Amino acid sequence: MALDELKRAVDLSLISVAIRNHTSDKSVKPLSHKDYDDYDNFSGSLVMLMLLFPNEFLPPQEQVLFSLLPHVNGAGDRAAVLRYEGMPHQKSGKGQNNYRTNLLEAIIGDIGRNSARYTQLLWMHVKLFCLEDGESWHLPQGAFVGRMLRGRITSYEIKLLAFNTCKSVDLNLDHYYHFVWKLAEHVAEGHGDTWQDYWTIQNVTGCCKNSAKSLWPAKEELIRAEMLHDRVQDQPARPLNIAWRTKWQLSRPHLNLDQLD
Repeated sequence: MALDELKRAVDLSLISVAIRNHTSDKSVKPLSHKDYDDYDNFSGSLVMLMLLFPNEFLPPQEQVLFSLLPHVNGAGDRAAVLRYEGMPHQKSGKGQNNYRTNLLEAIIGDIGRNSARYTQLLWMHVKLFCLEDGESWHLPQGAFVGRMLRGRITSYEIKLLAFNTCKSVDLNLDHYYHFVWKLAEHVAEGHGDTWQDYWTIQNVTGCCKNSAKSLWPAKEELIRAEMLHDRVQDQPARPLNIAWRTKWQLSRPHLNLDQLD
């Protein structure tokens, strides 16, 4: 669905001339400081590889007619530069991951949050896959994109809640996501109101005391969540390309996705 969304944006000329004809990463960076949800440069870079070069990662029977590349390559010299993955473990604000993600941010800013909601949703699900997979830093990015599309993304409702709770209480996703996921499952089983100290959080998550203190607001947020009144039933794992090319049926107010249907 993200590709369809971007095609509509292209048809409506929503992507600015400055982005379409950009000539370097430096020329994109000032255009990226707009309104969007940031799920980090590595995940953003993976999203852009899929959107720029979709048929590189799709089997022959699933090839698509639209890609984003021609619409950001007005200068005619961006294809090789945008496909170049760069070095592993790139520093924030530098390198190809930063370039591709700045371009993604600039495009979302041009289109607007409401019109780019599937592109944002894809970015979120790619980040979730990276958090759960654990192998993303050890593979070339192109190989990891293939891994995502061939595998199954475990985007269960409770994991999405954990993901969004981290964002809501400003916890670092890379460090706290798995802890909050364990908290969400524990609270969903009806144990949340019995917690009186940090030791319980440590016991449930296996974290240290300092992390337990940081997790306390997340625990409170989870207890307040409406969806935890009843035990959450996991949904079957879905391929990532459902989020990418079709409509992801997730309309949950607490996930802020109620406008997707």
